[in-house]
Amino acid sequence: MNLSPKIIDVLLKIKKREFKINLICGPGFRSIIKADNKKKIYIYRNLNNSKFENLRLKSDIFICSGGQTMYENIYSKIPSICFPTSKNESNAINILSKNKLVKKAKIKKLPYIIKKMDLKERKKIFFKLESLNLKNLFFDKLSKVIF
Repeated sequence: MNLSPKIIDVLLKIKKREFKINLICGPGFRSIIKADNKKKIYIYRNLNNSKFENLRLKSDIFICSGGQTMYENIYSKIPSICFPTSKNESNAINILSKNKLVKKAKIKKLPYIIKKMDLKERKKIFFKLESLNLKNLFFDKLSKVIF
């Protein structure tokens, strides 16, 4: 699917963009996107787990697919905008989105979703995630939400 170039393109078109873009690329990423300090685009390739986690935890909003990183963001209480890349991810994102734990996204609606993800909205998501008491009951609570 290679959503990253499409997402970057949409993010760069947002007027009065006051955020920086950290693109984290894994070993399978093949697109040619260049870092650009003037446009506040920073590219990270093949980060080890520690560096990835450090960068992820500093994020105000994290855009990801509906896989493992989405669940880690829920556990870490990081507001996430999620793009499904498979049917099972779509199902999980739909359920989590209905429960206001993540935001489901489509490329065309991304600018609108980003605009709505102001500090107030991010706090709402954070407190919703906080209320799940994930430290002790993560898999129990998540299984109740999903199943």
